[in-house]
Amino acid sequence: MWGIQRKSRQTETGWEITAWSAVDLALWDLRGKAANQPVWRLLKAKRTRLNAYASMLGYSTKPAEARKVAREFFDRGFSRQKWFFFNGPVDGAEGLKQNIALAEALREELGPKALLMFDGIQYVWKSADVDYAIALAKGLLPIKPHWLEEPLRPDDLEGYVRLKGETGITLAAGEHWYTRWNVRPFLERKIVSFVQSDPEWCGGITEWLNICALVKGYPGVQVIPHGHHVLAASNCVASQSETLCPMLEFLFQSRAGFQHCQTRPLMAEGGYFAMAEEPGLGPTLDFARLELEPASG
Repeated sequence: MWGIQRKSRQTETGWEITAWSAVDLALWDLRGKAANQPVWRLLKAKRTRLNAYASMLGYSTKPAEARKVAREFFDRGFSRQKWFFFNGPVDGAEGLKQNIALAEALREELGPKALLMFDGIQYVWKSADVDYAIALAKGLLPIKPHWLEEPLRPDDLEGYVRLKGETGITLAAGEHWYTRWNVRPFLERKIVSFVQSDPEWCGGITEWLNICALVKGYPGVQVIPHGHHVLAASNCVASQSETLCPMLEFLFQSRAGFQHCQTRPLMAEGGYFAMAEEPGLGPTLDFARLELEPASG
């Protein structure tokens, strides 16, 4: 798995670990239901409300439109926001300029009190480039981003070493790392300040807890799971101290749809996320919503 260029978002081994993650999550859910307790209580968690940041995937990246959306969410209590760059190395100098213009517009609109993060998602183009990432990071430094996320391929360790060394920018990565063994090299080289291991992909809640135990040995590094879904991630974040896991990612454009077949959706409001009290990982399936419509004719 390590050192093999990815042909898609996940590696072949990664898909297997993702499948095992689903098994692990199911077992934790069953354990909670058997004990009639939410999983976060089984994990001895005391946090009933989590800080949530608004993850803005799917919103316009044109500065003027982004400013309006950013202000709307800020006024609703989401002073923590993550925006996505859709221009990459293949878009050249003009694309780089547009990325930086977006970041500058958001900082100008929201001011210094806003916590702004930016996601490079370079795996989309399969053309991640260290020189481009360095130029992007240098352009972002004046606006003081909370982090720059995944501007390089997930396993480009040496690229990340160079990026960190030449810019000093705060980096987040890890949603595409599998198990603690992928995380360790980036901690040992002091590259990332935020580890984004996703319990749905990294090996399940069990392995995610092992990753947290590993990260605790590296002062100043925090764990903020990738927000693919909120059921497992919220239980994980609640189980740790706010010092280690300060907030939860919430993708507003897709999370409601992801939860359509639950008995109720779990939504972030006012910059916070309330923990579910249902047994297991959270609201169970609404089987009436899973029934197929009868075929016509």
